[in-house]
Amino acid sequence: MIIRKPTIPISISFTLLFWLAINYSAAAQVTLNAELSSSELYAGDEIELTLSATYNSDAYFISIELAYDIEIFEFLAIQPSGITATGVAFADHLSPGVIGASASRTDQQVSNASGGLMVLTFRVREKTPVGDGSFSFDEVKLANSSGTEIDTGPLESPTFEVMESIALVELTTPASIDVTEGDEYQATGRVYANGVTGDEENSERIRMWAGVNEQDTNPATWDESSWQLMEFTEQDSEDYFLYTGEIAFMRETGEYYVAIRTDLDEDLNYKYGGINGEWDSSESPSAVMEILEQPPFRYTIAEWDFVGETVLPRLSTPVNQTSEVELYGASFSGDGFTSGSTGLALNSSGWHEFAEGENYWQIVISTENFEQLRITSKQYGSGTGPRDFQIQSSLNGETWEDVPGGAIEVGTNWTTGVVDQLPLPEALNDQPELYIRWVQTDSLRISPNDASAVAAGGTNRIDDIVITGINPNAKRISVWPGDTNHDGVVDELDVIPLGYYWLSEGPKPIYNSSDWAARDVEAWIPEAATYADASGSGRVDHNDLQLVGLHFGKTHPEGSSGSGGGRQKRSVSAISSITLDPLVAGETAELYLIVDGTVSLSGLSFRISVNGIDPESWSTETAVPIEWGEEWQRENRLIEFQASHDDFLAATWIHKGFSDQVKASNLARIVIKAEKDWETPVSINLLRAVAASERNTVPLRNAALSSELSVSLEPEADERPGKTKLLPNYPNPFNPATTIPYTLSDPGDVQLEVFDAIGRRVALFQRKAQQPGRHTIEFDASTLSSGLYLYRLQTNGIVQTRKMTLLK
Repeated sequence: MIIRKPTIPISISFTLLFWLAINYSAAAQVTLNAELSSSELYAGDEIELTLSATYNSDAYFISIELAYDIEIFEFLAIQPSGITATGVAFADHLSPGVIGASASRTDQQVSNASGGLMVLTFRVREKTPVGDGSFSFDEVKLANSSGTEIDTGPLESPTFEVMESIALVELTTPASIDVTEGDEYQATGRVYANGVTGDEENSERIRMWAGVNEQDTNPATWDESSWQLMEFTEQDSEDYFLYTGEIAFMRETGEYYVAIRTDLDEDLNYKYGGINGEWDSSESPSAVMEILEQPPFRYTIAEWDFVGETVLPRLSTPVNQTSEVELYGASFSGDGFTSGSTGLALNSSGWHEFAEGENYWQIVISTENFEQLRITSKQYGSGTGPRDFQIQSSLNGETWEDVPGGAIEVGTNWTTGVVDQLPLPEALNDQPELYIRWVQTDSLRISPNDASAVAAGGTNRIDDIVITGINPNAKRISVWPGDTNHDGVVDELDVIPLGYYWLSEGPKPIYNSSDWAARDVEAWIPEAATYADASGSGRVDHNDLQLVGLHFGKTHPEGSSGSGGGRQKRSVSAISSITLDPLVAGETAELYLIVDGTVSLSGLSFRISVNGIDPESWSTETAVPIEWGEEWQRENRLIEFQASHDDFLAATWIHKGFSDQVKASNLARIVIKAEKDWETPVSINLLRAVAASERNTVPLRNAALSSELSVSLEPEADERPGKTKLLPNYPNPFNPATTIPYTLSDPGDVQLEVFDAIGRRVALFQRKAQQPGRHTIEFDASTLSSGLYLYRLQTNGIVQTRKMTLLK
């Protein structure tokens, strides 16, 4: 008999095996791992924290509580991963810095598996502490598809280090920048670096550059030449480092784009900044800078402030230097000057005899080459003085038109009767002769305001008269600093234009420099005055002489010498020569520069060479003007220049500003000193002599060197001054003597009186039948006390008075 063993159905066997496998895996421990995508963290980085199972299992669901440092991280997102890749994941904050996160499969596993379970993404905050840190886990739960929890053991916390890094960089200038060419502009930026900018001592670890580019492209692509280092300025209250850097100077007109860049510890790992933050073409773009062309310069055509007790302009274009403020109908009070708006003003009385168009202040000026004219003036009166005036203009001095807006009501102050930058009619532009007057329009007094008439003693003052305009045909020219006559070479002749255009003002160079190079500037009126501004200050004055000395002897190819450039060719043949006998060291030889006949001049320039000895054997002890310039030199009215180089001596003297010409035959005295014994005779050659006369330089071809002064037998031509004038005394203040100069336009008897402050005459000078010309009277006040004195000139019906001060 065959006995059969009982059999188990195959299906039951597979089920049992699966049950056993599942229960085995549930019973076995599964190790979980937490891994960061990077352990070195930098501001702004996004990092991933991946949780995974290291052994095969029926992992179906995982949940955790994760703690992190909210000062370092910002939580962004959770994703299922690996085993749960086709499932779902969820995360939310349970409390600040604690996240509850879970992930689950949504389908059955075919077989056990290992791998990722979830990925959490964080961003490293821009401002964060640096150093070591870690994440920590709690309530870790892993379950299988039956919901049975799987033993995982402890989950180790991943560690990291937050590194020092640049977190924030920002261009802090306005998004739109307008700069006039020639001006500077300081771009500003700031940077925050974790662990660095909190301490100002770390400022040397960070560099910042300002970049300027002609195209609006990513600054990371800009050429290296676009970048200039900026300067650290300070640490602000938010622990940013602040920087500044100039970006506009020396750039041509046009549109530019501005950004910044920075690095840490010179690592060249640049971060780029735009407006509002790290550069981005849409959110944080480059700033836009536009360099605008300079507007036309506004010239002072003429300005009177009367500070020097003169009716001549304090400042003017050269053609208006002799324009005077005149008074008609009324008369000057006292010597004509009294306290003004800020200094002195012209003072007058006699306005009580009113007749329409008869009583007025007047100036006559040229507005040639100017337009957009404006006028400014101030008037003041006593209560019984005239109240109502009108500014009028005329092109012939006969037909007058009211200037719109030019009605003036004068008060007993300097704020009521003011005209400020009043536009003048276009018809007055570009006129060779323009008459402007402030005419009394009625007989009313200032106060009381009851229609009372002006009193005989009522006064009116005028001050701060200014006429301005622009050059409509402005052009740019190139100026080489020091070549003031634009002849291509810097030499002694370049001192003469300083005198011609003394105190003239005009446009400054667009980009000024004292370097020996051409610089562009709007041409002055007249154009020749542009070159006289050697210093580029916009004013011709003593500072310009420095550039003549600095660049003496240098040449450039743009001069007007007629040779197309280079040094202007000078005559090398001597105009005159004189031979000096040998001298013993310490001895001197006296020479004179003279002319045959006479010459009219306001300045002189000459050059001599010393031949036959080495440069160390001679020196110049003295070189001074004589006959024509001695008085001006005493009055400090000359610009003086002298240069000795090897074998030559060059000297120039020129009157500061306009002056009547002086006739002379003896021009200069020169004393040569022997520094060593001269073994042989020495030849002195006159290479050049030039007279300055009415803004012209005249070569003196009849000049000569002589050991004696010249005695001219040539009769003088009639060169009488245009007007009789009492001129300022010099010196002033004085002690105890002073010189009182005056000019006569016609022959006549002259009486000059000096009065003390209470009107007592203390001196009288009388001159009979004086001829036209310039004259002086020496006044000695040795016996008088300190104080204010008046001196009055009377001749040919003319009376003029001035003030002087004796200071002992």
